[in-house]
Amino acid sequence: DVRAICNVNASLKGVGQTGHKGIGWKSVFRISDCPHVLSREFAFKFDTMGPLGKLAFVTPTNLSDEEIQSLPEPVKEAKDAGKTVMFLPLRAESDAPAVEAELKQIAAQHLCLAFLRRLRRLQLQFPDGRSIVLQRCQAQYAQLYFPDASDITAVKISDADQARLVWSEDSSNVI
Repeated sequence: DVRAICNVNASLKGVGQTGHKGIGWKSVFRISDCPHVLSREFAFKFDTMGPLGKLAFVTPTNLSDEEIQSLPEPVKEAKDAGKTVMFLPLRAESDAPAVEAELKQIAAQHLCLAFLRRLRRLQLQFPDGRSIVLQRCQAQYAQLYFPDASDITAVKISDADQARLVWSEDSSNVI
């Protein structure tokens, strides 16, 4: 929902639902000055270094065809396949190790996919070709190991060092 990510405290989500305060998306500005959102219908960016300056935090600008064509291949392929893509170019390449360390920390806790039920895949790709991927797996695999659990999230975490599966019971009642 474009309006929801452009506003603060204007979410249509109910109190207690993840994202109801409308500030979660804004956290992307911690690592990127120009986050992009691409889907079937939309292709826009929030360019805080452009002419809008700080207003860009809440004002999307459409991406031109040339800008879309200049995006990394995996981003274009995902968009063309009908997926919604959040592309977050880092402020500086020197930020990559810190972002990688934070994502590995998140991956170790595997909570982001457990709580963000609509997020299917999170991938951090580095210029040298390495990547870290968190991917939601089919629930039936988790049910094989936890037959009594009612709602399980299975997450596959892979990077150059390892690949592993982790499971979490639905935590929708956790504050």
